[in-house]
Amino acid sequence: MCHRIALSRRHVLSTRTISISLLALLLLLLSGCNLSGSSEPTAPPPAAKPLITINTPRTGDRIPVNTQVLVNATATDSVGINRVQLLVDGRIAKTATANGERSFTTTLDFTPTQVGNLTIQVVAYRSSVASDAATIQLTIEAPTFLTPTRTAQIISTAITVQTSVPFNPTCRIRTTTGSVNLRTGPSTNFNPAITLIPASVEAPIIGRLFDNTWWYIRYGNFNGWVSANVVQVLGNCFSIPIVPSPATPTAFITFPPVITAPPTIIPTQPLPPSLTPGLPDLVVTQITIPSTLTLGGDGTVTTSIAAVVTNLGSGGTGQFSNLATITPSGGVQNIGIIGSLGAGQSVVLEFSYTFTSMGPYTIQVQADSGLQVTEISDVNNIGTVTVTVAPIPF
Repeated sequence: MCHRIALSRRHVLSTRTISISLLALLLLLLSGCNLSGSSEPTAPPPAAKPLITINTPRTGDRIPVNTQVLVNATATDSVGINRVQLLVDGRIAKTATANGERSFTTTLDFTPTQVGNLTIQVVAYRSSVASDAATIQLTIEAPTFLTPTRTAQIISTAITVQTSVPFNPTCRIRTTTGSVNLRTGPSTNFNPAITLIPASVEAPIIGRLFDNTWWYIRYGNFNGWVSANVVQVLGNCFSIPIVPSPATPTAFITFPPVITAPPTIIPTQPLPPSLTPGLPDLVVTQITIPSTLTLGGDGTVTTSIAAVVTNLGSGGTGQFSNLATITPSGGVQNIGIIGSLGAGQSVVLEFSYTFTSMGPYTIQVQADSGLQVTEISDVNNIGTVTVTVAPIPF
């Protein structure tokens, strides 16, 4: 009997030992699974959404009805922008195609046809990933409440018209020291000076010496020379012609007077001939557009075009209109009405165009297209540039 009890106790102990061993083995396996799971790499976070900002116009701007509005926006993305869309009151009005640029600036246009308030939104895309919309509010006014001058001011605001901007390519000087002498020739020997130019004044350059030590400029109703040592040169001066210097003034020597002889009379240095006083002269000094564009996936490409119109005359213009012609098959586009442009001032007219087929195109910008301004010459009012539209890359 005692022998059977002893065997029974050994059997129980053996069973408990096996159970504990199995439980320990199960816990070890579970622990290994958890450790293995924690060592797996986590998926990288998705890239941030693109960013978009509207440069012009701004919230609160008032635009006359049936006037083209140009919305300039800049999109950025760490991977690359593929397209930018303009929405007017929630409806898509225009799409610009990009080529994967990390920073992409474009101008999108629309024309409001009703008076009231409009919500303008611009959205940038990286493939199917959209940015948060940049939003502004515009007020569309009836044109009957606007004078022509007021209309020109509003159009100028909408197309970012300025008279002194870094973009201004007009070759010009800016006086950097006190008063600067405007002389009849490129030397301090040309006396007396025609006039004095105050500090911080800009004037267009119309000629130069071969070594660029003196500049021939137009200041008010006068043409004359200023030394390069006392002025700052601004703009694109690549095409400024070399102007021959007038003869150096004769040095007059005065001898002791003879009592019976009359005094020597020195003739006064005549002023140089100048353009007819008071007349303006409008010139398209530059048109900026990429030389080559590539069609996007939808078979179109939209680009912004900037034209610089400069008044190289000596008088103000009054109001004038401007047109752009794109050939072939581009038609004619009104690119703004300017209220007035003073002598030596420039204005930047920015517009956009959507190309729908490949090939060479010619963009022609005409200042004062309505011949409203009486100016020195009308033959230099047109500027031309060419662009090539390439097919979709495969």
